[in-house]
Formats: sequence, structure tokens, C-alpha cells
Amino acid sequence: ADGITVVVTLPASTDEGSTEVGARLRVMLAADATQAVYVTVTYHRAPRLSSATFNAIGSQIILVFDQMTSASGAVPCAENIAPLSAVGVDPACTWTAQHTLAVSLGSGATIVPGSLLGFVGSSLSS
Repeated sequence: ADGITVVVTLPASTDEGSTEVGARLRVMLAADATQAVYVTVTYHRAPRLSSATFNAIGSQIILVFDQMTSASGAVPCAENIAPLSAVGVDPACTWTAQHTLAVSLGSGATIVPGSLLGFVGSSLSS
């Protein structure tokens, strides 16, 4: 029997509130609707920042996300934080848990409570 390849382009999820949305798809032959296969697809919304706080001594900013992420360990701050200059020279960024990024401030950091700091980690996923 010859194999048949089916390519399906999924529609974008319209549910922005949930972290996970499921959909059941049915793919069938146009010539014979009884020949069908069902596939369950799960959409995962990208993690969102839920809080950013200084630690008790002001040496770190703790970024907490609303769900577990794919990240772990030390990551380059330059690829994740903007403006980088606000967190000083040679800051360190470490995922201390799958939903928590600790930004250890470098020398000359200018960020204070109320300042704007952007998270720009484009490869972060749930």
C-alpha cells in the first residue's frame, strides 16, 4: 500500500486566557468519509510575566512567570533583558525554577523600584 502524506495547517488559537487549549481534528478522505483519523491537538500559550520583585537586599530582580517554561540554568542576560544597561555591567541571569528567572545585578545598575524592565526572551516556551 502506498503511503499518503497529509499536511494540516492549524488555525491560531483564539483563547488567550488559558495556558492550554485542546482541539480534536478529524481528517478524512474526500472520496470516502468513512476513512478518517482523529487527532487531538493542544495549544500552549506562551508564558507571561506575572511579577517582578527585588530580593530582600536589592541585589537581584526575581521574575516569575504564570506557568512552567522550557528554560533552565544560566542564560545570557543580553538575550533576555532590555535595557541591559539598567541591570549594570556583567549581570547574571539564572533560571532558579522553571517559572522563575533571577537577574543578579551587575556593578553600576541603575534600576530602582518602579523602573521599566523588559523581558525579551524570544525562545521561551511552555
